[in-house]
Amino acid sequence: MKRIWVAVVCLLWLAWLAAACLPAAGGVAEPSPALRPTNTPYPRPTPRIPNRVYYTKRCWPACHLDPSYVHESTTITTDEFEEALGPGWVWLNEDPTHWSLEEGGVLRILTQPADPGRLEEVPNVLRRPAPEGHFDAIVEVTFNPTAEGQAAVLFIQTEEGDTIFLVRGYCDEAPVCVGSGVYFSTTLPDCPPAGLPFEEDTATLMLRRSGNSYIGYVLSDGEWVEVGRCYELLTPIHVGLTAVNGGDGRDVAEIPVDFDSFTLVERH
Repeated sequence: MKRIWVAVVCLLWLAWLAAACLPAAGGVAEPSPALRPTNTPYPRPTPRIPNRVYYTKRCWPACHLDPSYVHESTTITTDEFEEALGPGWVWLNEDPTHWSLEEGGVLRILTQPADPGRLEEVPNVLRRPAPEGHFDAIVEVTFNPTAEGQAAVLFIQTEEGDTIFLVRGYCDEAPVCVGSGVYFSTTLPDCPPAGLPFEEDTATLMLRRSGNSYIGYVLSDGEWVEVGRCYELLTPIHVGLTAVNGGDGRDVAEIPVDFDSFTLVERH
């Protein structure tokens, strides 16, 4: 008899356990909530150009000037303007009476009346093909502008017909003007110009193309300081430099602009 009671108790316990594991009659078992990451990344607005060069926050954006920080696939081309122009340069609207290579490695261009916004009409525009991917165009220039429109110009031309400028010059007639300074501007209507005061005779300027961003910097006390930026879908075709006296009709004296070096950093 005792064995029968033990068997009955075991059967009742198993029946209760089975009932507890089954969903209620007519009900549907709810699935457990899916796990979601707490740091879901934001989607990128545009595809990135392949770039195997990596920077730390400490040295961005200047660390590319030190070869120990860049990937071996990076190409750095520098022209010190000694005796002859380096390979790759082509003059647009050359005026031999207003440019020369000086002793010590200097490309000197005398400013002439011209509007850099119409670059195809500016005399003595020196340019070269732009890299296809990320790049930095860096120029060291010695120049002391004192009159409206006097400017040493570093530029990027695009296939779409637009131009991005980084200028060491003098401006006092527009809202962004700060007198003697460094200016970032473009021919694009949605990219506002910007200016920073700068009084030193020698300036190191950098125009950076990173994806669809175009950023202008000036080197100040060993640190790169951003002047302005523009975000636009463009295809660069040329990088280069020139010097102007502002728009046509200005009565501004011609003065020399000395480009001490030009460096092109291609980040593949």
